[in-house]
Amino acid sequence: LHSPHTLTHRTTELLQGSFIPALEDPSRITSILTTLSPHRTITTIPSPQSYTLTTAIPRIHESRYLHHLQTIHHQWLSSGLLTSPSQTVLPDCFPPINRALVGIDTHGIEPPECVSARAGYYMFDMSAGVGEHTWDAALASADLAVRGAQLWVSRNNDDGGHSDPGVVLALCRPPGHHCAADIAGGYCYLNNTAIAVAELLSHLSPDPSIFHTSPITRLPTLSQPPAETPQITILDLDYHHGNGTQKLFYAVSNPGYISLHSTHDYPYYSGHPSERGSSSGMGYNVNIPLPDGTTITPYLTALDNALDQIETWGTEWVVVSLGLDTMEGDPLGRWGLKVGDYEVLGRRVGRLRAVKKRGVLVVLEGGYRVDGLGEGVGAFLRG
Repeated sequence: LHSPHTLTHRTTELLQGSFIPALEDPSRITSILTTLSPHRTITTIPSPQSYTLTTAIPRIHESRYLHHLQTIHHQWLSSGLLTSPSQTVLPDCFPPINRALVGIDTHGIEPPECVSARAGYYMFDMSAGVGEHTWDAALASADLAVRGAQLWVSRNNDDGGHSDPGVVLALCRPPGHHCAADIAGGYCYLNNTAIAVAELLSHLSPDPSIFHTSPITRLPTLSQPPAETPQITILDLDYHHGNGTQKLFYAVSNPGYISLHSTHDYPYYSGHPSERGSSSGMGYNVNIPLPDGTTITPYLTALDNALDQIETWGTEWVVVSLGLDTMEGDPLGRWGLKVGDYEVLGRRVGRLRAVKKRGVLVVLEGGYRVDGLGEGVGAFLRG
Protein backbone atom coordinates (compact mmCIF):
# COMPACT_ATOMS: atom_id res chain seq x y z
CA LEU A 1 0.00 0.00 0.00
CA HIS A 2 1.35 3.42 -0.98
CA SER A 3 0.13 7.00 -0.81
CA PRO A 4 1.71 9.81 -2.86
CA HIS A 5 1.01 12.16 0.06
CA THR A 6 3.83 10.45 1.98
CA LEU A 7 6.29 11.95 -0.52
CA THR A 8 5.41 15.57 0.29
CA HIS A 9 7.04 15.75 3.75
CA ARG A 10 10.51 17.36 3.86
CA THR A 11 12.19 18.86 6.91
CA THR A 12 15.48 20.00 8.39
CA GLU A 13 17.06 18.27 11.38
CA LEU A 14 19.90 18.95 13.80
CA LEU A 15 22.26 15.97 13.63
CA GLN A 16 25.59 15.86 15.45
CA GLY A 17 25.79 19.65 15.69
CA SER A 18 24.78 20.49 12.11
CA PHE A 19 21.49 21.51 10.53
CA ILE A 20 20.95 19.29 7.48
CA PRO A 21 18.08 18.15 5.27
CA ALA A 22 16.55 15.28 7.23
CA LEU A 23 17.92 11.86 6.26
CA GLU A 24 14.34 10.61 6.39
CA ASP A 25 13.31 11.90 2.96
CA PRO A 26 11.00 10.92 0.05
CA SER A 27 13.73 9.05 -1.84
CA ARG A 28 13.32 6.21 0.65
CA ILE A 29 9.86 5.42 -0.69
CA THR A 30 10.68 6.03 -4.35
CA SER A 31 13.57 3.58 -4.02
CA ILE A 32 11.21 0.91 -2.72
CA LEU A 33 8.56 1.61 -5.35
CA THR A 34 11.13 1.42 -8.15
CA THR A 35 12.22 -2.03 -6.98
CA LEU A 36 8.81 -3.47 -6.14
CA SER A 37 6.62 -2.11 -8.94
CA PRO A 38 7.68 -4.62 -11.64
CA HIS A 39 7.10 -7.60 -9.33
CA ARG A 40 4.45 -6.71 -6.74
CA THR A 41 0.93 -5.34 -6.71
CA ILE A 42 1.16 -1.72 -5.53
CA THR A 43 -2.17 -0.28 -4.41
CA THR A 44 -1.98 3.52 -4.48
CA ILE A 45 -4.27 5.31 -2.03
CA PRO A 46 -5.20 8.76 -3.41
CA SER A 47 -6.33 10.27 -0.09
CA PRO A 48 -6.83 9.17 3.53
CA GLN A 49 -10.24 7.91 4.64
CA SER A 50 -11.98 10.19 7.14
CA TYR A 51 -12.31 7.24 9.52
CA THR A 52 -8.54 7.26 10.09
CA LEU A 53 -8.58 10.81 11.47
CA THR A 54 -11.86 10.67 13.38
CA THR A 55 -11.63 7.16 14.87
CA ALA A 56 -8.39 5.24 14.33
CA ILE A 57 -5.74 7.82 15.25
CA PRO A 58 -7.52 9.14 18.41
CA ARG A 59 -7.38 5.63 19.89
CA ILE A 60 -3.62 6.17 20.21
CA HIS A 61 -2.91 9.91 20.17
CA GLU A 62 -4.03 12.76 22.42
CA SER A 63 -6.31 15.39 20.87
CA ARG A 64 -4.20 18.44 21.77
CA TYR A 65 -1.13 16.79 20.27
CA LEU A 66 -3.00 16.11 17.03
CA HIS A 67 -4.14 19.73 16.91
CA HIS A 68 -0.54 20.82 17.45
CA LEU A 69 0.73 18.72 14.53
CA GLN A 70 -1.98 20.10 12.26
CA THR A 71 -1.51 23.78 13.12
CA ILE A 72 1.97 24.54 14.48
CA HIS A 73 3.65 25.19 11.12
CA HIS A 74 0.94 27.66 10.09
CA GLN A 75 1.11 29.32 13.52
CA TRP A 76 4.86 29.82 13.27
CA LEU A 77 4.56 31.09 9.70
CA SER A 78 1.75 33.54 10.46
CA SER A 79 3.52 34.87 13.57
CA GLY A 80 6.79 35.46 11.74
CA LEU A 81 8.78 32.73 13.49
CA LEU A 82 9.22 31.23 10.02
CA THR A 83 9.86 33.43 7.00
CA SER A 84 9.19 30.80 4.32
CA PRO A 85 6.79 27.82 4.04
CA SER A 86 9.79 25.63 3.23
CA GLN A 87 11.28 26.19 6.69
CA THR A 88 10.92 23.70 9.55
CA VAL A 89 9.47 24.13 13.04
CA LEU A 90 12.15 22.99 15.49
CA PRO A 91 12.24 23.46 19.28
CA ASP A 92 14.84 25.34 21.29
CA CYS A 93 13.67 24.36 24.78
CA PHE A 94 12.46 21.04 26.22
CA PRO A 95 10.75 19.96 29.45
CA PRO A 96 13.19 18.34 31.90
CA ILE A 97 11.60 14.90 31.37
CA ASN A 98 10.97 12.73 28.33
CA ARG A 99 7.35 11.61 28.06
CA ALA A 100 8.29 8.99 25.45
CA LEU A 101 9.95 6.81 28.12
CA VAL A 102 8.25 4.30 30.40
CA GLY A 103 8.07 5.00 34.12
CA ILE A 104 7.94 8.80 33.73
CA ASP A 105 5.26 10.65 35.70
CA THR A 106 4.20 13.69 33.68
CA HIS A 107 0.99 14.57 35.51
CA GLY A 108 0.72 18.31 35.96
CA ILE A 109 3.12 19.28 33.18
CA GLU A 110 1.10 21.20 30.62
CA PRO A 111 2.00 22.60 27.18
CA PRO A 112 3.13 26.24 27.40
CA GLU A 113 0.99 29.07 26.04
CA CYS A 114 3.94 30.51 24.12
CA VAL A 115 3.69 29.20 20.56
CA SER A 116 7.47 29.10 20.08
CA ALA A 117 7.95 27.05 23.25
CA ARG A 118 5.15 24.60 22.48
CA ALA A 119 7.26 22.80 19.87
CA GLY A 120 9.61 21.56 22.58
CA TYR A 121 6.73 20.22 24.65
CA TYR A 122 5.54 18.02 21.79
CA MET A 123 8.98 16.83 20.57
CA PHE A 124 11.72 15.05 22.46
CA ASP A 125 14.55 15.66 19.96
CA MET A 126 15.62 17.73 16.94
CA SER A 127 14.83 15.19 14.22
CA ALA A 128 11.04 15.46 14.23
CA GLY A 129 10.60 18.99 12.96
CA VAL A 130 7.30 19.99 11.41
CA GLY A 131 7.28 21.16 7.81
CA GLU A 132 4.59 22.55 5.55
CA HIS A 133 3.35 19.09 4.56
CA THR A 134 4.30 17.05 7.64
CA TRP A 135 0.72 16.64 8.87
CA ASP A 136 -0.60 15.58 5.47
CA ALA A 137 2.14 12.99 5.10
CA ALA A 138 1.79 11.68 8.66
CA LEU A 139 -1.98 11.33 8.25
CA ALA A 140 -1.52 9.50 4.94
CA SER A 141 1.11 7.26 6.55
CA ALA A 142 -1.20 6.33 9.42
CA ASP A 143 -4.01 5.74 6.94
CA LEU A 144 -1.86 3.18 5.11
CA ALA A 145 -1.37 1.32 8.39
CA VAL A 146 -5.11 1.36 9.09
CA ARG A 147 -5.94 0.18 5.58
CA GLY A 148 -3.29 -2.50 5.90
CA ALA A 149 -4.93 -3.81 9.07
CA GLN A 150 -8.37 -3.68 7.44
CA LEU A 151 -7.12 -5.55 4.36
CA TRP A 152 -5.37 -8.13 6.52
CA VAL A 153 -8.55 -8.83 8.52
CA SER A 154 -10.62 -8.95 5.34
CA ARG A 155 -8.30 -11.50 3.74
CA ASN A 156 -8.48 -13.69 6.83
CA ASN A 157 -12.28 -13.44 7.03
CA ASP A 158 -12.76 -14.13 3.32
CA ASP A 159 -10.55 -17.17 3.43
CA GLY A 160 -11.86 -18.63 6.67
CA GLY A 161 -8.35 -19.53 7.81
CA HIS A 162 -7.86 -22.33 5.29
CA SER A 163 -4.85 -20.89 3.47
CA ASP A 164 -2.16 -18.27 4.00
CA PRO A 165 -3.52 -14.77 3.26
CA GLY A 166 0.03 -13.61 2.52
CA VAL A 167 1.83 -10.42 3.43
CA VAL A 168 0.41 -6.89 3.51
CA LEU A 169 3.07 -4.16 3.38
CA ALA A 170 2.20 -0.58 4.33
CA LEU A 171 4.83 1.78 2.90
CA CYS A 172 4.49 4.23 5.77
CA ARG A 173 6.40 7.48 5.70
CA PRO A 174 7.09 9.19 8.01
CA PRO A 175 7.78 6.21 10.29
CA GLY A 176 6.14 5.89 13.69
CA HIS A 177 7.69 3.69 16.37
CA HIS A 178 9.52 6.44 18.30
CA CYS A 179 6.49 8.64 19.02
CA ALA A 180 4.13 8.10 21.93
CA ALA A 181 0.60 9.35 22.58
CA ASP A 182 1.49 13.04 22.77
CA ILE A 183 5.09 13.47 21.67
CA ALA A 184 7.08 13.23 18.43
CA GLY A 185 10.69 12.20 17.92
CA GLY A 186 13.04 10.18 15.77
CA TYR A 187 11.34 11.26 12.52
CA CYS A 188 8.04 9.93 13.95
CA TYR A 189 4.77 11.84 14.46
CA LEU A 190 1.97 9.25 14.46
CA ASN A 191 2.69 5.71 15.62
CA ASN A 192 1.60 3.81 12.53
CA THR A 193 2.18 0.36 13.99
CA ALA A 194 0.26 1.17 17.17
CA ILE A 195 -2.60 2.64 15.14
CA ALA A 196 -2.71 -0.52 13.00
CA VAL A 197 -2.78 -2.68 16.13
CA ALA A 198 -5.60 -0.61 17.62
CA GLU A 199 -7.54 -1.04 14.39
CA LEU A 200 -6.92 -4.78 14.51
CA LEU A 201 -8.07 -4.91 18.13
CA SER A 202 -11.28 -3.11 17.17
CA HIS A 203 -12.07 -6.04 14.87
CA LEU A 204 -10.96 -8.79 17.24
CA SER A 205 -12.45 -7.17 20.37
CA PRO A 206 -15.34 -5.06 19.08
CA ASP A 207 -16.22 -3.69 22.54
CA PRO A 208 -15.41 0.05 22.10
CA SER A 209 -14.94 0.49 25.85
CA ILE A 210 -11.41 -0.96 25.59
CA PHE A 211 -10.40 2.41 24.14
CA HIS A 212 -10.85 5.32 26.53
CA THR A 213 -9.17 8.53 27.67
CA SER A 214 -7.66 8.80 31.13
CA PRO A 215 -9.44 11.55 33.11
CA ILE A 216 -6.14 12.35 34.85
CA THR A 217 -3.62 12.48 32.01
CA ARG A 218 -6.09 13.04 29.13
CA LEU A 219 -4.10 10.43 27.20
CA PRO A 220 -5.69 7.62 25.20
CA THR A 221 -5.59 4.40 27.19
CA LEU A 222 -6.15 0.77 26.26
CA SER A 223 -8.15 -1.00 28.95
CA GLN A 224 -8.49 -4.77 28.85
CA PRO A 225 -8.36 -7.72 31.25
CA PRO A 226 -5.04 -9.59 31.42
CA ALA A 227 -4.70 -12.11 28.60
CA GLU A 228 -3.09 -15.50 29.09
CA THR A 229 -1.65 -15.10 25.61
CA PRO A 230 -1.57 -11.97 23.45
CA GLN A 231 -3.70 -12.24 20.32
CA ILE A 232 -1.33 -9.79 18.67
CA THR A 233 2.44 -9.37 18.89
CA ILE A 234 4.45 -6.49 17.49
CA LEU A 235 7.85 -7.66 16.25
CA ASP A 236 10.05 -4.58 15.90
CA LEU A 237 13.01 -5.22 13.58
CA ASP A 238 14.26 -1.64 13.27
CA TYR A 239 17.87 -0.92 14.25
CA HIS A 240 16.62 1.57 16.84
CA HIS A 241 14.45 0.65 19.79
CA GLY A 242 10.77 1.54 19.37
CA ASN A 243 10.47 3.51 22.58
CA GLY A 244 7.11 4.98 21.59
CA THR A 245 5.50 1.64 20.80
CA GLN A 246 6.87 0.20 24.03
CA LYS A 247 5.46 3.13 26.02
CA LEU A 248 2.00 2.83 24.47
CA PHE A 249 1.52 -0.87 25.26
CA TYR A 250 3.77 -1.32 28.30
CA ALA A 251 0.94 -1.98 30.77
CA VAL A 252 -1.16 -4.37 28.67
CA SER A 253 -0.69 -8.00 27.65
CA ASN A 254 -2.35 -7.66 24.26
CA PRO A 255 -0.44 -6.73 22.17
CA GLY A 256 2.89 -8.15 23.20
CA TYR A 257 5.98 -6.26 22.07
CA ILE A 258 9.35 -7.73 21.08
CA SER A 259 12.20 -5.57 19.81
CA LEU A 260 15.61 -6.42 18.34
CA HIS A 261 17.73 -3.27 18.34
CA SER A 262 21.10 -1.67 18.94
CA THR A 263 22.45 -1.82 22.48
CA HIS A 264 24.00 1.64 22.65
CA ASP A 265 22.35 3.73 19.94
CA TYR A 266 19.36 6.06 19.64
CA PRO A 267 17.03 6.60 21.48
CA TYR A 268 19.62 5.78 24.16
CA TYR A 269 17.37 5.75 27.24
CA SER A 270 15.11 2.80 26.47
CA GLY A 271 15.28 -0.76 25.21
CA HIS A 272 16.92 -2.44 28.18
CA PRO A 273 16.17 -6.14 28.86
CA SER A 274 14.97 -5.13 32.33
CA GLU A 275 12.03 -3.28 30.75
CA ARG A 276 9.57 -6.18 30.81
CA GLY A 277 6.22 -4.42 31.11
CA SER A 278 4.05 -3.35 34.02
CA SER A 279 0.66 -4.22 35.49
CA SER A 280 -1.08 -6.78 33.27
CA GLY A 281 1.66 -6.26 30.70
CA MET A 282 4.43 -7.65 32.89
CA GLY A 283 6.38 -10.20 30.86
CA TYR A 284 4.86 -9.14 27.54
CA ASN A 285 7.53 -6.56 26.69
CA VAL A 286 10.74 -8.19 25.49
CA ASN A 287 13.85 -6.23 24.52
CA ILE A 288 16.74 -7.98 22.77
CA PRO A 289 19.60 -5.48 22.34
CA LEU A 290 22.53 -6.41 20.09
CA PRO A 291 26.02 -4.87 19.87
CA ASP A 292 27.71 -2.76 17.21
CA GLY A 293 28.83 -4.74 14.19
CA THR A 294 26.04 -7.33 14.42
CA THR A 295 25.86 -9.46 11.27
CA ILE A 296 23.28 -11.93 10.03
CA THR A 297 24.39 -14.96 12.08
CA PRO A 298 23.99 -13.47 15.59
CA TYR A 299 20.99 -11.52 14.37
CA LEU A 300 19.20 -14.71 13.29
CA THR A 301 19.95 -16.30 16.66
CA ALA A 302 18.25 -13.36 18.38
CA LEU A 303 15.39 -13.42 15.88
CA ASP A 304 14.82 -17.13 16.48
CA ASN A 305 14.57 -16.40 20.21
CA ALA A 306 11.95 -13.76 19.45
CA LEU A 307 9.99 -16.10 17.18
CA ASP A 308 10.15 -18.85 19.81
CA GLN A 309 8.64 -16.41 22.31
CA ILE A 310 5.84 -15.50 19.92
CA GLU A 311 5.05 -19.18 19.39
CA THR A 312 5.18 -19.80 23.15
CA TRP A 313 2.66 -17.02 23.64
CA GLY A 314 0.44 -18.59 21.01
CA THR A 315 0.02 -15.30 19.17
CA GLU A 316 -2.19 -15.48 16.10
CA TRP A 317 -1.59 -12.03 14.59
CA VAL A 318 1.92 -10.62 14.08
CA VAL A 319 2.61 -7.05 13.03
CA VAL A 320 6.21 -6.47 11.91
CA SER A 321 7.71 -3.00 12.37
CA LEU A 322 10.29 -3.33 9.60
CA GLY A 323 13.31 -1.05 9.63
CA LEU A 324 16.18 -1.55 7.21
CA ASP A 325 18.60 0.70 9.06
CA THR A 326 20.07 -2.65 10.15
CA MET A 327 21.76 -2.71 6.71
CA GLU A 328 25.51 -2.35 6.33
CA GLY A 329 26.37 1.22 5.41
CA ASP A 330 23.22 2.82 6.78
CA PRO A 331 24.13 6.37 7.86
CA LEU A 332 22.24 5.96 11.15
CA GLY A 333 23.24 2.38 11.98
CA ARG A 334 26.31 0.37 12.91
CA TRP A 335 25.32 -3.16 11.93
CA GLY A 336 26.36 -5.29 8.98
CA LEU A 337 23.35 -6.99 7.38
CA LYS A 338 23.75 -7.41 3.61
CA VAL A 339 20.95 -6.83 1.11
CA GLY A 340 20.64 -10.57 0.49
CA ASP A 341 20.36 -11.26 4.22
CA TYR A 342 16.87 -9.80 4.24
CA GLU A 343 15.57 -12.73 2.21
CA VAL A 344 16.86 -15.07 4.93
CA LEU A 345 15.32 -12.80 7.55
CA GLY A 346 11.99 -12.84 5.72
CA ARG A 347 12.08 -16.61 5.48
CA ARG A 348 12.55 -16.83 9.25
CA VAL A 349 9.60 -14.52 9.89
CA GLY A 350 7.66 -16.74 7.50
CA ARG A 351 7.70 -19.39 10.25
CA LEU A 352 4.83 -17.50 11.83
CA ARG A 353 2.74 -17.68 8.67
CA ALA A 354 3.16 -21.44 8.57
CA VAL A 355 1.99 -21.88 12.17
CA LYS A 356 -1.18 -19.76 12.27
CA LYS A 357 -1.94 -19.15 8.58
CA ARG A 358 -2.88 -15.58 9.39
CA GLY A 359 -0.31 -13.94 7.16
CA VAL A 360 1.74 -10.98 8.35
CA LEU A 361 1.18 -7.22 8.36
CA VAL A 362 4.42 -5.31 7.72
CA VAL A 363 4.64 -1.61 8.59
CA LEU A 364 7.68 0.26 7.28
CA GLU A 365 9.80 2.06 9.87
CA GLY A 366 13.37 3.26 9.23
CA GLY A 367 16.15 2.59 6.73
CA TYR A 368 18.26 5.41 5.30
CA ARG A 369 20.71 3.80 2.89
CA VAL A 370 18.60 4.67 -0.11
CA ASP A 371 20.65 2.77 -2.68
CA GLY A 372 19.93 -0.54 -0.94
CA LEU A 373 16.55 0.12 0.63
CA GLY A 374 14.34 -1.05 -2.24
CA GLU A 375 16.38 -4.19 -2.82
CA GLY A 376 16.31 -4.98 0.89
CA VAL A 377 12.53 -4.69 1.12
CA GLY A 378 12.18 -6.79 -2.02
CA ALA A 379 14.45 -9.47 -0.56
CA PHE A 380 12.46 -9.53 2.69
CA LEU A 381 9.21 -10.04 0.78
CA ARG A 382 10.72 -12.83 -1.33
CA GLY A 383 11.69 -14.61 1.88
